Amino acid sequence: MNMNKKELRKLMHDFNVKANAVCHSNIDEYIRVLSIFVSFVNDSDLISGYIKSCGKYDVDMANEFDEVSSSYGECFFNLGYSEQEEVSHSFAILSYLVENPSYLRSIINSYSEGSKYYKDMLKNFNNRVTGSLIRNIENYLSKIGIDMGLDENKSYIISCNNGQVNIADNNSSIVSECKINSNEIDNIKSLLEKVKEEGKDLSEDDKSLLEASASTIMDELESQKPNKGKLNMALSALKGLKETAAFIVTLDAAIPAIMSLISKIFPC
Repeated sequence: MNMNKKELRKLMHDFNVKANAVCHSNIDEYIRVLSIFVSFVNDSDLISGYIKSCGKYDVDMANEFDEVSSSYGECFFNLGYSEQEEVSHSFAILSYLVENPSYLRSIINSYSEGSKYYKDMLKNFNNRVTGSLIRNIENYLSKIGIDMGLDENKSYIISCNNGQVNIADNNSSIVSECKINSNEIDNIKSLLEKVKEEGKDLSEDDKSLLEASASTIMDELESQKPNKGKLNMALSALKGLKETAAFIVTLDAAIPAIMSLISKIFPC
């Protein structure tokens, strides 16, 4: 299929918004939000084509759901042992859940990890199943973006382990410790809260985008293994709001602070 850089950026932006909505949804809204996400994936030729290329998860889904839902944490969904299996399995599971929403509570109960709260169960399910699909799709779209020239031309190999960033360039390895000052995180959190407060009069779509982007940025900055792709997409979304938002002064303060912190985590 034909797609230019602008169309790819828009697709990545829309995917990020819908993926964030699923990850931050409560149990009462989960099936509705997940249904929107699954429909979006199916309607995108690029994303659905990628999922189809990963193969079909050819199992008895009704039997699989019955086993997991009645296991009380003793049985989990099989996500396979490769990227392709992880993609095909997780998407088949989410699609079946949308079509059979009555399974939701019993399914996430198997992912309780000792918690009695649905919020924790849903978070664990998202981390292990929904998140697997989201991460692989983000990686796929990011690679396409790099090939199209959306990223810098210079190539780096980056890994982040327990706050330490390893960078390999021109066959040499540079290791730097990524120690983030908690005051910097608090400052960004304060700025984002102010941005959200001043954005309360935005349209519902822009407000949803703002909330999702701010949540993504905070989640990733507080993570031991921050995802550069997620941070950059969320930051791009905030930059896009500058074109229409009346609170441009606050955004002008928040965006450089976020960019500065990202450069410390990924100094390339």
